[in-house]
Amino acid sequence: MFGIISCFTKVDLEIPDTEPQIVVNSLITKDSLIELNISKAAPMLSNEFKTVNDAKAELWIEGNFIENLQQTEEGIYQSSVTAEVGRNYKIYIEVPGFDRIYSSASIPVTVNVTEGYFKKDSYYDQQQMSYVSEAEISFYDPPGIKNYYQVSFYSYSYGGSAWDPGTGTFVVTDSTRSFGRTGYLNSKDPVIINEGDLQYYNDPSSIKSLVFSDELLSENSSVKFLVKLTGGDLSIHVAVLRSISYDYYKFKKSWIRQSFNQGMGSINVANMFLVSNPNDLYSNIVNGLGIFAGYSEIHFDLEE
Repeated sequence: MFGIISCFTKVDLEIPDTEPQIVVNSLITKDSLIELNISKAAPMLSNEFKTVNDAKAELWIEGNFIENLQQTEEGIYQSSVTAEVGRNYKIYIEVPGFDRIYSSASIPVTVNVTEGYFKKDSYYDQQQMSYVSEAEISFYDPPGIKNYYQVSFYSYSYGGSAWDPGTGTFVVTDSTRSFGRTGYLNSKDPVIINEGDLQYYNDPSSIKSLVFSDELLSENSSVKFLVKLTGGDLSIHVAVLRSISYDYYKFKKSWIRQSFNQGMGSINVANMFLVSNPNDLYSNIVNGLGIFAGYSEIHFDLEE
Protein backbone atom coordinates (compact mmCIF):
# COMPACT_ATOMS: atom_id res chain seq x y z
CA MET A 1 0.00 0.00 0.00
CA PHE A 2 1.26 3.38 -0.92
CA GLY A 3 0.42 6.56 0.88
CA ILE A 4 0.76 10.17 -0.16
CA ILE A 5 1.83 12.72 2.41
CA SER A 6 1.01 16.31 1.59
CA CYS A 7 2.72 19.18 3.37
CA PHE A 8 1.30 22.67 3.18
CA THR A 9 3.07 25.78 4.33
CA LYS A 10 1.12 28.93 4.97
CA VAL A 11 2.39 31.76 2.83
CA ASP A 12 1.23 35.36 3.10
CA LEU A 13 1.24 36.94 -0.33
CA GLU A 14 1.40 40.69 -0.66
CA ILE A 15 -0.52 41.88 -3.69
CA PRO A 16 0.70 45.30 -4.77
CA ASP A 17 -1.88 48.08 -4.78
CA THR A 18 -1.57 49.36 -8.35
CA GLU A 19 -2.72 52.74 -9.52
CA PRO A 20 -6.12 52.79 -11.31
CA GLN A 21 -5.99 52.99 -15.08
CA ILE A 22 -8.43 54.03 -17.78
CA VAL A 23 -9.77 51.22 -19.97
CA VAL A 24 -11.00 51.91 -23.51
CA ASN A 25 -12.73 49.23 -25.59
CA SER A 26 -13.88 49.75 -29.17
CA LEU A 27 -14.14 47.55 -32.27
CA ILE A 28 -15.03 49.55 -35.36
CA THR A 29 -16.42 48.38 -38.68
CA LYS A 30 -17.56 50.00 -41.89
CA ASP A 31 -20.89 51.85 -42.11
CA SER A 32 -21.19 51.87 -38.31
CA LEU A 33 -20.79 54.67 -35.78
CA ILE A 34 -17.59 54.68 -33.75
CA GLU A 35 -18.40 53.88 -30.13
CA LEU A 36 -16.00 53.92 -27.18
CA ASN A 37 -16.62 52.13 -23.89
CA ILE A 38 -14.58 54.02 -21.29
CA SER A 39 -14.16 52.69 -17.76
CA LYS A 40 -11.68 52.66 -14.90
CA ALA A 41 -9.77 49.51 -13.94
CA ALA A 42 -10.10 48.58 -10.27
CA PRO A 43 -7.52 46.87 -8.00
CA MET A 44 -7.16 43.10 -8.51
CA LEU A 45 -9.17 42.08 -5.44
CA SER A 46 -11.95 44.59 -6.00
CA ASN A 47 -15.31 43.69 -7.51
CA GLU A 48 -16.00 47.33 -8.26
CA PHE A 49 -16.45 48.43 -11.84
CA LYS A 50 -16.58 52.13 -12.63
CA THR A 51 -17.71 53.75 -15.85
CA VAL A 52 -16.11 57.06 -16.79
CA ASN A 53 -18.61 59.83 -17.38
CA ASP A 54 -16.36 62.90 -17.36
CA ALA A 55 -14.13 62.10 -20.33
CA LYS A 56 -13.42 64.29 -23.34
CA ALA A 57 -13.01 62.05 -26.38
CA GLU A 58 -11.75 63.46 -29.67
CA LEU A 59 -12.00 61.71 -33.05
CA TRP A 60 -9.39 62.41 -35.73
CA ILE A 61 -9.44 61.00 -39.28
CA GLU A 62 -6.36 61.03 -41.51
CA GLY A 63 -4.71 63.52 -39.16
CA ASN A 64 -7.65 65.94 -39.13
CA PHE A 65 -9.81 66.73 -36.10
CA ILE A 66 -13.44 65.72 -36.79
CA GLU A 67 -15.45 66.05 -33.57
CA ASN A 68 -15.77 65.46 -29.86
CA LEU A 69 -17.65 62.20 -29.29
CA GLN A 70 -20.94 62.57 -27.44
CA GLN A 71 -21.80 60.56 -24.35
CA THR A 72 -24.95 58.51 -25.05
CA GLU A 73 -25.12 56.48 -21.83
CA GLU A 74 -22.99 55.46 -18.82
CA GLY A 75 -19.40 55.21 -20.06
CA ILE A 76 -20.38 55.18 -23.75
CA TYR A 77 -19.14 57.84 -26.18
CA GLN A 78 -20.30 57.86 -29.81
CA SER A 79 -19.45 59.58 -33.09
CA SER A 80 -21.85 61.16 -35.54
CA VAL A 81 -19.94 59.83 -38.55
CA THR A 82 -19.72 56.24 -39.76
CA ALA A 83 -16.43 54.43 -40.24
CA GLU A 84 -15.00 53.56 -43.67
CA VAL A 85 -12.54 50.95 -44.91
CA GLY A 86 -8.90 51.98 -45.25
CA ARG A 87 -9.02 55.29 -43.36
CA ASN A 88 -6.86 56.01 -40.31
CA TYR A 89 -8.84 56.78 -37.17
CA LYS A 90 -7.26 58.20 -34.05
CA ILE A 91 -8.82 58.87 -30.68
CA TYR A 92 -7.57 61.19 -27.94
CA ILE A 93 -9.16 60.89 -24.50
CA GLU A 94 -8.76 63.17 -21.53
CA VAL A 95 -9.98 62.15 -18.06
CA PRO A 96 -9.29 64.39 -15.04
CA GLY A 97 -6.36 63.04 -13.01
CA PHE A 98 -4.94 60.86 -15.80
CA ASP A 99 -2.41 61.29 -18.59
CA ARG A 100 -3.81 61.91 -22.06
CA ILE A 101 -4.81 58.62 -23.68
CA TYR A 102 -4.64 57.88 -27.39
CA SER A 103 -4.80 55.08 -29.94
CA SER A 104 -5.31 54.53 -33.66
CA ALA A 105 -7.11 51.98 -35.82
CA SER A 106 -8.13 51.24 -39.39
CA ILE A 107 -10.58 48.84 -41.03
CA PRO A 108 -9.15 46.18 -43.38
CA VAL A 109 -10.64 45.52 -46.81
CA THR A 110 -13.34 42.84 -46.95
CA VAL A 111 -11.99 39.73 -48.67
CA ASN A 112 -13.83 37.82 -51.36
CA VAL A 113 -15.13 34.35 -50.45
CA THR A 114 -15.14 32.29 -53.65
CA GLU A 115 -16.65 29.01 -52.45
CA GLY A 116 -18.08 27.46 -49.32
CA TYR A 117 -19.30 23.94 -48.52
CA PHE A 118 -21.14 22.35 -45.61
CA LYS A 119 -21.14 18.54 -45.29
CA LYS A 120 -23.69 17.73 -42.63
CA ASP A 121 -22.74 15.11 -40.00
CA SER A 122 -19.86 13.89 -42.13
CA TYR A 123 -17.19 13.56 -39.45
CA TYR A 124 -17.17 11.56 -36.22
CA ASP A 125 -15.32 13.66 -33.69
CA GLN A 126 -14.10 11.41 -30.87
CA GLN A 127 -13.41 14.47 -28.75
CA GLN A 128 -17.13 15.21 -28.76
CA MET A 129 -18.11 11.55 -29.23
CA SER A 130 -20.67 12.42 -31.88
CA TYR A 131 -21.01 13.36 -35.52
CA VAL A 132 -20.20 16.92 -36.52
CA SER A 133 -20.33 18.67 -39.87
CA GLU A 134 -17.42 19.70 -42.03
CA ALA A 135 -17.34 23.24 -43.35
CA GLU A 136 -14.87 24.54 -45.89
CA ILE A 137 -14.41 28.09 -47.13
CA SER A 138 -12.23 29.29 -50.01
CA PHE A 139 -11.26 32.95 -50.25
CA TYR A 140 -8.81 35.36 -51.81
CA ASP A 141 -5.94 36.43 -49.56
CA PRO A 142 -4.54 39.77 -50.83
CA PRO A 143 -0.81 39.33 -51.61
CA GLY A 144 2.02 41.56 -50.51
CA ILE A 145 0.60 42.40 -47.06
CA LYS A 146 0.12 40.52 -43.82
CA ASN A 147 -3.55 39.62 -43.30
CA TYR A 148 -5.51 38.35 -40.31
CA TYR A 149 -8.89 36.66 -40.13
CA GLN A 150 -11.66 35.49 -37.81
CA VAL A 151 -14.22 32.81 -38.72
CA SER A 152 -17.54 31.93 -37.11
CA PHE A 153 -20.71 30.13 -38.23
CA TYR A 154 -24.46 30.25 -37.77
CA SER A 155 -27.54 28.75 -39.40
CA TYR A 156 -31.08 29.87 -40.13
CA SER A 157 -34.32 28.92 -41.84
CA TYR A 158 -37.45 30.75 -42.83
CA GLY A 159 -40.34 29.87 -40.53
CA GLY A 160 -43.03 31.46 -42.64
CA SER A 161 -43.91 34.82 -44.11
CA ALA A 162 -45.05 38.21 -42.88
CA TRP A 163 -47.82 40.43 -44.20
CA ASP A 164 -46.51 43.35 -46.25
CA PRO A 165 -49.10 46.15 -46.31
CA GLY A 166 -47.21 47.86 -49.13
CA THR A 167 -47.76 45.02 -51.60
CA GLY A 168 -50.79 43.46 -49.95
CA THR A 169 -49.12 40.04 -49.91
CA PHE A 170 -47.23 37.73 -47.57
CA VAL A 171 -43.48 38.00 -48.08
CA VAL A 172 -40.43 36.29 -46.62
CA THR A 173 -38.35 38.78 -44.61
CA ASP A 174 -35.56 38.72 -42.04
CA SER A 175 -38.20 38.94 -39.32
CA THR A 176 -39.48 35.48 -40.30
CA ARG A 177 -36.08 33.82 -39.94
CA SER A 178 -35.24 31.39 -37.14
CA PHE A 179 -31.57 31.44 -36.15
CA GLY A 180 -29.31 28.76 -34.68
CA ARG A 181 -25.96 29.11 -33.02
CA THR A 182 -22.62 27.32 -32.95
CA GLY A 183 -22.61 24.58 -30.32
CA TYR A 184 -19.19 23.22 -31.30
CA LEU A 185 -16.31 24.52 -33.41
CA ASN A 186 -12.92 22.93 -34.00
CA SER A 187 -10.46 22.32 -36.81
CA LYS A 188 -7.80 19.89 -37.98
CA ASP A 189 -6.61 22.27 -40.68
CA PRO A 190 -2.86 23.14 -40.57
CA VAL A 191 -3.70 26.86 -40.87
CA ILE A 192 -5.65 26.74 -37.59
CA ILE A 193 -3.35 24.29 -35.79
CA ASN A 194 -0.40 26.55 -36.64
CA GLU A 195 -1.93 29.28 -34.43
CA GLY A 196 -1.48 27.15 -31.29
CA ASP A 197 -4.78 28.34 -29.79
CA LEU A 198 -6.83 25.12 -29.65
CA GLN A 199 -4.99 23.90 -26.53
CA TYR A 200 -6.22 26.96 -24.63
CA TYR A 201 -9.86 25.92 -24.45
CA ASN A 202 -11.19 24.07 -21.41
CA ASP A 203 -13.91 22.62 -23.62
CA PRO A 204 -14.06 22.79 -27.44
CA SER A 205 -17.78 23.57 -27.13
CA SER A 206 -16.74 26.98 -25.79
CA ILE A 207 -15.10 27.91 -29.11
CA LYS A 208 -17.40 30.30 -30.98
CA SER A 209 -14.85 31.71 -33.43
CA LEU A 210 -11.26 31.09 -34.53
CA VAL A 211 -8.63 33.65 -35.51
CA PHE A 212 -5.67 33.02 -37.80
CA SER A 213 -3.06 34.76 -39.93
CA ASP A 214 -2.20 34.18 -43.58
CA GLU A 215 1.19 32.69 -42.70
CA LEU A 216 0.32 29.37 -44.39
CA LEU A 217 -2.10 30.77 -46.97
CA SER A 218 -1.61 31.40 -50.68
CA GLU A 219 -3.60 33.95 -52.67
CA ASN A 220 -6.44 31.47 -53.18
CA SER A 221 -6.78 29.24 -50.15
CA SER A 222 -9.25 26.92 -48.47
CA VAL A 223 -9.60 26.30 -44.74
CA LYS A 224 -11.62 23.46 -43.18
CA PHE A 225 -13.56 23.46 -39.90
CA LEU A 226 -15.57 21.03 -37.79
CA VAL A 227 -18.89 22.55 -36.81
CA LYS A 228 -22.04 21.58 -34.93
CA LEU A 229 -24.88 24.08 -35.27
CA THR A 230 -27.77 23.94 -32.82
CA GLY A 231 -31.32 25.21 -32.95
CA GLY A 232 -33.37 22.57 -34.73
CA ASP A 233 -33.64 21.75 -38.42
CA LEU A 234 -32.12 24.96 -39.80
CA SER A 235 -31.54 24.58 -43.51
CA ILE A 236 -29.20 27.43 -44.41
CA HIS A 237 -25.66 27.41 -43.01
CA VAL A 238 -23.54 30.56 -43.05
CA ALA A 239 -19.85 31.29 -42.61
CA VAL A 240 -18.85 34.71 -41.31
CA LEU A 241 -15.35 35.68 -42.41
CA ARG A 242 -13.88 38.78 -40.83
CA SER A 243 -10.79 40.59 -42.03
CA ILE A 244 -9.29 41.88 -38.80
CA SER A 245 -6.50 44.29 -37.96
CA TYR A 246 -3.25 43.18 -36.37
CA ASP A 247 -4.30 44.72 -33.04
CA TYR A 248 -7.63 42.87 -33.13
CA TYR A 249 -5.75 39.63 -33.87
CA LYS A 250 -3.25 40.09 -31.04
CA PHE A 251 -5.92 41.05 -28.52
CA LYS A 252 -8.14 38.08 -29.40
CA LYS A 253 -5.26 35.62 -29.08
CA SER A 254 -4.24 37.06 -25.71
CA TRP A 255 -7.86 36.88 -24.57
CA ILE A 256 -8.05 33.18 -25.44
CA ARG A 257 -5.06 32.48 -23.17
CA GLN A 258 -6.31 34.80 -20.42
CA SER A 259 -9.71 33.11 -20.47
CA PHE A 260 -8.12 29.66 -20.24
CA ASN A 261 -5.77 30.63 -17.40
CA GLN A 262 -8.58 32.22 -15.38
CA GLY A 263 -11.15 29.52 -16.12
CA MET A 264 -13.50 32.11 -17.53
CA GLY A 265 -16.29 31.64 -20.04
CA SER A 266 -17.44 34.12 -22.65
CA ILE A 267 -15.99 37.61 -22.92
CA ASN A 268 -17.34 40.06 -20.36
CA VAL A 269 -16.08 43.51 -21.28
CA ALA A 270 -16.92 44.77 -17.78
CA ASN A 271 -14.43 42.50 -16.01
CA MET A 272 -11.90 41.36 -18.60
CA PHE A 273 -9.26 43.63 -17.09
CA LEU A 274 -10.25 43.05 -13.47
CA VAL A 275 -9.72 39.32 -12.97
CA SER A 276 -5.93 39.29 -12.98
CA ASN A 277 -2.90 41.30 -13.98
CA PRO A 278 -4.14 43.50 -16.84
CA ASN A 279 -0.74 43.35 -18.52
CA ASP A 280 -1.58 39.75 -19.51
CA LEU A 281 -3.89 41.13 -22.18
CA TYR A 282 -2.66 42.79 -25.35
CA SER A 283 -3.49 46.49 -25.47
CA ASN A 284 -2.88 49.26 -28.01
CA ILE A 285 -4.19 52.04 -25.76
CA VAL A 286 -1.31 54.39 -24.92
CA ASN A 287 -1.37 55.52 -21.24
CA GLY A 288 -4.29 53.16 -20.59
CA LEU A 289 -5.62 49.67 -21.20
CA GLY A 290 -7.96 48.11 -23.71
CA ILE A 291 -8.32 47.78 -27.46
CA PHE A 292 -9.19 50.07 -30.37
CA ALA A 293 -9.26 48.00 -33.56
CA GLY A 294 -11.11 47.51 -36.83
CA TYR A 295 -12.64 44.71 -38.87
CA SER A 296 -14.79 44.08 -41.93
CA GLU A 297 -16.85 40.98 -42.57
CA ILE A 298 -18.74 38.99 -45.16
CA HIS A 299 -21.57 36.46 -44.60
CA PHE A 300 -21.49 33.58 -47.08
CA ASP A 301 -24.14 30.85 -47.51
CA LEU A 302 -22.52 27.42 -47.63
CA GLU A 303 -23.55 24.85 -50.22
CA GLU A 304 -24.49 21.35 -49.02
